[in-house]
Amino acid sequence: MKLIYISWAPLAIGIASLSTPSFGGDNLDIETINKTNFVKPAEMIKITVTTPNSSNRIEANHFQPVNKTKKSLTFFDNTIFIKARPLNEAGESNSELQSWGNTLRLGHRSLINEGKSYIGFNAGYDNTFKDSYYYQQLGIGFEFIHPGITVLATGNYPIGKSSYKSPGQEVESTFNLQASVPLWDSNFSITTRIYYIVENQGGSAPGGLGELTYSFNSKCSLTYTVSNDRLSGTGYVLQLKYLFNPPNKNEIPSGMPYGTALPFSQALGNTGSRIIRLSGSVPAYGN
Repeated sequence: MKLIYISWAPLAIGIASLSTPSFGGDNLDIETINKTNFVKPAEMIKITVTTPNSSNRIEANHFQPVNKTKKSLTFFDNTIFIKARPLNEAGESNSELQSWGNTLRLGHRSLINEGKSYIGFNAGYDNTFKDSYYYQQLGIGFEFIHPGITVLATGNYPIGKSSYKSPGQEVESTFNLQASVPLWDSNFSITTRIYYIVENQGGSAPGGLGELTYSFNSKCSLTYTVSNDRLSGTGYVLQLKYLFNPPNKNEIPSGMPYGTALPFSQALGNTGSRIIRLSGSVPAYGN
């Protein structure tokens, strides 16, 4: 009787090669690779300098991942800001501080296109204290991020007491649609935004905004903004943004562009609606 010997080594190697996810090239198996491990809590500071008839602003942001799966992320985004009194109002008040407030967002992002892009949704609550008056609003947002284009849409709606007779200002409802693309030099990008603002007492008007951004590195960028609408006139802004904990490129899963990974792991921008906008204010709020 002959004994038949079967070698299991080739079969075991074959099974192992099927069960082990591949991290190279474009053949990424997003179902088996956890592509969100690189996302960590992060902080951001933004300094916004405006024209003398508007308010300079400082923002401090904390981005906190709440739940991570293999291809999605739920996060909490909190920004505290202070706004200085416009220079052309110097002497009208004893305080150089015009207003301060807080903006909160809970968001969800899902990777698509084998991790090369993502879509996201968010919603939250914003408030502003100005000259002892209190303003509030609810906000929503949508994101589509791809290395070649970024599309954002946001909107807000006032809640509570949205206007006061004494200062004569009210919270404006806004809708913003924004698109950004990189230029020939990857450090530069341009952004266009169309928006629509509504005031209960002043009517409504469309507006437009343009931005030019230069990124010194993954942590620091500088943006120049021009915007205009019939209700608020023309606004100009120079904004410096600094990220304290951007992802390292060696932490990013193979095949995911850094242009996708960076915004995926960071806070939402203002996009014209998170910082409460009051009637009569200059609209160039930066990102």
